[in-house]
Amino acid sequence: MKLFTLFLFSTAAFSVASYAAESTEPSENTAPSENRWQGETELGFALKEGNTKSNSLLAKIDTRYTHNLWHYNIIAQANSEATNHVTTEEEYNFSAQANRDLNETNYLLTRAAYEKKRFSGFDYETSISFGYGYRVFQSPTGTMDLEIAPGYRNQALDDGEQIEGGILRAALQYHRDLSETASFDQSLSVEAGRKNTDSTLESSLKTAINSALSLKLAFLVEYQETVPEDTKHADQETTISIVYAF
Repeated sequence: MKLFTLFLFSTAAFSVASYAAESTEPSENTAPSENRWQGETELGFALKEGNTKSNSLLAKIDTRYTHNLWHYNIIAQANSEATNHVTTEEEYNFSAQANRDLNETNYLLTRAAYEKKRFSGFDYETSISFGYGYRVFQSPTGTMDLEIAPGYRNQALDDGEQIEGGILRAALQYHRDLSETASFDQSLSVEAGRKNTDSTLESSLKTAINSALSLKLAFLVEYQETVPEDTKHADQETTISIVYAF
């Protein structure tokens, strides 16, 4: 909770600085205000290999809001997995990020994340980071963003041990429209700390069914350098899901 309180405080501080900066910037340098929420909800079926092997259900919501030079992104996800009517895995993820544009290609960011994952040896993980983002390119058919942000992370093991300390988070997001109805997305993030390094790679292909619904195929790999005893370093997940855009 302390990390999320710090996240909200830092976002508010950024907002005050943003207001002051916008009041003095020429109007031609100010991005248009969209003032609206948009996003996707997702429901899918996953085949998983790693610490557990079974079928699972996935529910996810990804929302975005833009106001002048500010861009907000909130993602919440839940996985439930059972074998023979016995729960074998539960996973909950939440992240919130606020970006403040400096110009067309550069921005500041603040991000907070929470993860709770049963049967992995870890009870929960929280992190917060502040940093810089750069839009490598933007075209009518695609974008690529790079981010780097120092921060702080706390990992709690099932046995009560706490692994905490400073981290350096690096991330890449890539989007490409393959056609009028199909798109490809890839994201890579690495959180490097003195005691542990987490890496996540996700690739997805999405094709439209109609104006609101899409079919999505995704492949996810999560890797942790240091894990509890009898726990694998990597989890792999292949997901087929239906996506509703709003």
